[in-house]
Amino acid sequence: MYITDAGANALLSWTADAGLAVVAAWPENSVPTSVEVAENGDLYVGFLGAGLAPGAGKIEHWSGGALVETFGGLNAVSDILLDGDTLYAVQLVVFGEQGPGPGSVVSVTADGATPVAEGLLAPFGIAKGPDGSLYVSFGTIAFAPGMTGGVVKIAAGM
Repeated sequence: MYITDAGANALLSWTADAGLAVVAAWPENSVPTSVEVAENGDLYVGFLGAGLAPGAGKIEHWSGGALVETFGGLNAVSDILLDGDTLYAVQLVVFGEQGPGPGSVVSVTADGATPVAEGLLAPFGIAKGPDGSLYVSFGTIAFAPGMTGGVVKIAAGM
């Protein structure tokens, strides 16, 4: 089992035999939030980014204990999902000229990020349902009294 520890800026592993162990740690306070394990054992780690600065979010791809590539220029990555060859990132907020605004879900490749769903209020977690659709939690941070959270369905093939 892999565990991201945002407070310690670390990726941990746990097994019944070995217990808890540090896999990687980041000194620059990049705030790891999520981890996905590919079928081949490679790891993908999502990061909010130091100071929640515009473009500071990222996803790192690790293979055999070595950093293979970094997908940068993202905003406040709160969760990631690896669906076959498709890598998705949930951006808690997206920074515009007026500052932070509603978040989004993007698909991520070496060429950049492509929007899948935009205008989501404080999206946080993502999962794929048995119907092939993506499900994303939203409203995870209450910006105003009476705000509620929920889950939005993003139809398969969007």
